[in-house]
Amino acid sequence: MLLNAGGRKVLLNWELAGSDRYFTIKVADVRAAGAFYEIVFGALELSRREARVGVQLELGLAIGRTRFLVSCRKGPGIEQPALSLLAQELDAPFIAVVLPVEDRESIAARAIENGALITCHCTRDAIIIADPFASHWALVERKPVTHRRASALRIQDGKTLH
Repeated sequence: MLLNAGGRKVLLNWELAGSDRYFTIKVADVRAAGAFYEIVFGALELSRREARVGVQLELGLAIGRTRFLVSCRKGPGIEQPALSLLAQELDAPFIAVVLPVEDRESIAARAIENGALITCHCTRDAIIIADPFASHWALVERKPVTHRRASALRIQDGKTLH
């Protein structure tokens, strides 16, 4: 899942973790973070947990195949998020989660309009942004599926052949 652990940039392709895995982002305002991820990345809400009516503790979100939780950093039993621990272990300032997108330039512009900062504009590979909640995202161009790759599998008598 690590794309680049050299230097000080660490990119993590969470799509490779599988659809049943998620990471957690801890924020002071769960509602504001959920709105940011929906507006900027088109995140879909998968789940919601509230402490009492109207007070959100946790949102389950998906951006494409990347699933994550946004939870309140206040409260009992809150521990440091795994991505922060991994960054410390690798002596990196942050971990950027890779987001394959159709148009990284327009999504980066929308992120900036909504309070994000560009931390690295790697024109050949990725645009890395820091969102207003201190999480980092590496916007990479989604690679189209080619017909050769799509047709590499054949089905014969109900069995998949390569």
